Amino acid sequence: MLTDYKFSVISRNGSTTCKVGFYEGEITTEMETRGWEAPALITRYRRNKFLGVKEFAFDGNKTDKELRTLMNIELAKDTLRSPIIEQKVEQKNAI
Repeated sequence: MLTDYKFSVISRNGSTTCKVGFYEGEITTEMETRGWEAPALITRYRRNKFLGVKEFAFDGNKTDKELRTLMNIELAKDTLRSPIIEQKVEQKNAI
């Protein structure tokens, strides 16, 4: 199983708070139709389970890049699932 996150709210006002949704999914190949194109087999990551929402608070105004790095580290702490490749960091950074 793979896991990923999606920001739902980010607030910056001297400090940073954010709500983040966590999901589980798999890379699958399925028949899809995109717009007017003919149906084709498409391989991509598909979410199939909502794991919940967590709220985080940080001192100072964090940039989007800093928040993504912090959430990538949060995903790496999950010992049951692996992060999707776009949100993966080395385990040594997850401590």
